[in-house]
Amino acid sequence: MASTGRTHPAGAILRGRPATHTPDTTPWWTPARIRRLVRLYFTLQLIQPRTVVEYRGDFWIGILGAALMHGAGLVFIGALFGRIPEIAGWTVWEVAILYGLALIPRGLGELFCDGPWMLHARVNSGEFDRILVRSISPALQSATQLASIHGLGQLTLGLSALLIGASRAGLDWTAGKIVFLLVVILASFVMLGAINYLVNMVGFWEPSTQSALPTMYATMFDFAKVPLDTYNIVIRVLVTVVAPYAFVSYFPGLLLLGKDTPWRWTGLATPLAAAIVVGITAWLWHKALNRYQGVGH
Repeated sequence: MASTGRTHPAGAILRGRPATHTPDTTPWWTPARIRRLVRLYFTLQLIQPRTVVEYRGDFWIGILGAALMHGAGLVFIGALFGRIPEIAGWTVWEVAILYGLALIPRGLGELFCDGPWMLHARVNSGEFDRILVRSISPALQSATQLASIHGLGQLTLGLSALLIGASRAGLDWTAGKIVFLLVVILASFVMLGAINYLVNMVGFWEPSTQSALPTMYATMFDFAKVPLDTYNIVIRVLVTVVAPYAFVSYFPGLLLLGKDTPWRWTGLATPLAAAIVVGITAWLWHKALNRYQGVGH
């Protein structure tokens, strides 16, 4: 996420004086600033997994629970295709590829960018005040507040589903497809992280302690695990425009599998879709910070 690169008005309002730190006004896109942000991100983020690993029982239970939860979806798909050889032109192994494409960036997101889920609670409780007066980007701090270790279970299951599905579906791996897959995974990870921020920023405008919007978007992600061809036009538009999860799995899957459809090349637009979502999120993040007044204001 982009750093704001300036003093936040809320921090000054809360203490009746300017923030005590000197903000880094270097543009975020400069190499030096990017290196600093990346270094800070990993320094802060790695604190969370280390803490979780200390409790080994919870660690393995979290991984196993995630694998079982999402594995149940794969079992259901396998049982369905046991009676029907294919659905809308997709075989069970091709659907397994989509399942893997969906779970891999989702697992990475829960491991490395699950902090925004705490944003609403911190805004309502006033804990967000402490984030604002530090010299580190508030967006960076918010991203590293939480690391859900069960994301490792999703990541493992996703990789397994993708590789096994590709092998059984006869997917011909070329250098170009491997590069494309890596770009798609990275862009999808960034986009899902941005969406996570976007839906949890509702706390800056909604005074209630909880909101249904983040949960609704998280639930809608299940639509990305199966082909869009199985849905009606309303769901297709919803998963392509309102919640662009189709760019995570379905469109890239069309290109990887060489499906004969006019939408085949849309998978190349995944990085563009991610950039658009990040741009909207960054713009709204600035609006949210300027709006925030702290508890009691």
